[in-house]
Amino acid sequence: MAKVALGTGREATQPDCIKALVVEFICTFLFVFAGVGAAMTTGKMLGDSLVGLFVVAVAHALVVAVMIAAGLNISGGHLNPAVTLGLAAGGHITIFRSILYWIDQLLASSLACILLKFLTGGMDTPVHTLASGVGYLQGVIMEIVLTFSLLFTVYATIVDPKKGSLDGMGPLLTGFVVGANILAGGAFSGASMNPARSFGPALVSGNWTDHWVYWVGPLVGGGLAGFIYENFFIVRSHVPLPREEENLRPKQQPSKNPPSSPKENEIKITSRFDLITALRFQRDFRPIFAQNNNLLRISYLRPEKSEIKPEVPATRSTLVPARRSNDEIN
Repeated sequence: MAKVALGTGREATQPDCIKALVVEFICTFLFVFAGVGAAMTTGKMLGDSLVGLFVVAVAHALVVAVMIAAGLNISGGHLNPAVTLGLAAGGHITIFRSILYWIDQLLASSLACILLKFLTGGMDTPVHTLASGVGYLQGVIMEIVLTFSLLFTVYATIVDPKKGSLDGMGPLLTGFVVGANILAGGAFSGASMNPARSFGPALVSGNWTDHWVYWVGPLVGGGLAGFIYENFFIVRSHVPLPREEENLRPKQQPSKNPPSSPKENEIKITSRFDLITALRFQRDFRPIFAQNNNLLRISYLRPEKSEIKPEVPATRSTLVPARRSNDEIN
């Protein structure tokens, strides 16, 4: 079962967390600005509701794909509290950082809608509401199903380490499923799938009708999809969140025990100078190269009959045998 990490308040001061919050704010702002802006444009220019729905679906599909790709390497490109919750349910982000993401996303959505209202001369930002004849239960279930499909796609195309040929196509495919879901459920529940996307327009317009539906449905669907996919379809050989947990653990003191083999001198190569020095002074040694966790280690096995007496003490942090004298060489 996936391990949910709680995290601590110290994460808020870490440089990687600050950068992630900045990028998440920018990407969410641009996503809401384009999505809500497209809805405002269709409401003003197009009389055909079917054409308007198609335009809104295409606009959301495009901007979601681009913004996820833009923020993927820094913040993850969530853009959506339901996505953040789904990833937290799978142990890919701490609960504390998830809360910071939620605040970030809601602020970005609100600012985007405020700016849109100002730029359009005071036009109302369209809000998500249930269509006539659609009850609360139906709306909640619709949002659960649509958001479940969104998170299932995110996990299958972006999170899953065994995505294979889909590697690199995750943002585009996620955008496709967002557009398809809007076409499928836009006429009934509005197909929000995103509490932040619904929060900004509701705050600016002051219309909170049916607003709770767009929190309950997406959060339940996103969290359920993340939990199911992580625990039933992903097989991991390590615990999620290695970086966060390692940062919170006290650093272990280096072992003072001597090397297990007296005939082996192991050198850590941390610079070009270390590498040149090691190869220069180890001419009578047989190098063995091994790379583990991005650290290059070179071990030199001393021959049985070789007796090398160091004459020059080591002056660097990595110990290398000293150069032999001319008498010993001759």
